[in-house]
Amino acid sequence: MSKTTVILKWAQTNDGFLDHNDNKPLRISSPEDKASVAKLRSQCELILVGASTVRRDDPVLKLSKSFSAKNPPLDRAALTSSAEMDSSARIFDNDGARRIIFATEKIDNVSRFTKNGVEIITINPENPAKDVLNWCIDQNINTVLVEGGSRVHRTFFESNVVDLVRIATGNFTAGTNGTTRSINFADFEGSFSKMHSASLGGTEVVWWRNQSFSETEAIQLTDLQS
Repeated sequence: MSKTTVILKWAQTNDGFLDHNDNKPLRISSPEDKASVAKLRSQCELILVGASTVRRDDPVLKLSKSFSAKNPPLDRAALTSSAEMDSSARIFDNDGARRIIFATEKIDNVSRFTKNGVEIITINPENPAKDVLNWCIDQNINTVLVEGGSRVHRTFFESNVVDLVRIATGNFTAGTNGTTRSINFADFEGSFSKMHSASLGGTEVVWWRNQSFSETEAIQLTDLQS
């Protein structure tokens, strides 16, 4: 059984913030970068975010129209300890995709999710990223895209299961309006090699490869995106 490829991606302002205090999602990526991310998502079978991202941004996490006609729905998952999420959040839309909650603790009133077909997977709170990866391997999932937030990214980095990293940096700063900072990639950079970078409509995108991950396979994945 082959290992699932784990890709971490995030978009940050030029001063390293993921969002701001405007109570709306911070739009960092250029249209060109969004198109590149749409291609990346089409190469993946599962996309995962943390519960805080679901609460804060209510992200769509679906394939764009240009890819949805040619691909099955993208399976979606949330990683959480408490499942304090709205069961009507868009990640749980019943569109034919598998919708999964990876929970490190018992969830109260679980029927609010399961009645809509959402799967609940209980995982080890001591090493949730490893459990998620093992589940993906058992399900024959080739590629999982972990989109955030920063706590989830740190969990995966600290478990040493990350194969590729895509960092997009916008051409503006959040300044004093910035709230949540992106993870400090420098804490983990020693295990990675820089592959290539590109400017996509003013958004600077950099790809990094875990030094233990196949360079040939990494090129096949990342060359599609730049």
